[in-house]
Amino acid sequence: MSDVKCNSSSQEEKEGAQSPSDLDTVFDILSDRQRRVLLQHLETDEPTTIDELVDEMSAHIEADPPQISIALHQKHLPKMAETELLDYDPRSETVRYYGHRFLDEVLDYTASEDLCDE
Repeated sequence: MSDVKCNSSSQEEKEGAQSPSDLDTVFDILSDRQRRVLLQHLETDEPTTIDELVDEMSAHIEADPPQISIALHQKHLPKMAETELLDYDPRSETVRYYGHRFLDEVLDYTASEDLCDE
């Protein structure tokens, strides 16, 4: 018989496998089209301002810029900052996305689907 070890720090996890709760978070974040558009813009890994995000999102979403700004400030950015996917500084109105391997892969796939919906 071979010894099978059930260790939470397996090699697969060390290489970036996602836990179920992590997957739930990713799918929750990606379930909203505005957040997908936001993430597509943030993939550059450069800090950006809320104004830049509003401009980018208004080109892809049927909403007025003030509505987009409110949604970013009150809903999307705090939710994503809570999951530690990004840093959001409300005082300087800057955002920096850190990246997430699985989320980025799914986002790449959904980007082509979202563009077809426009």
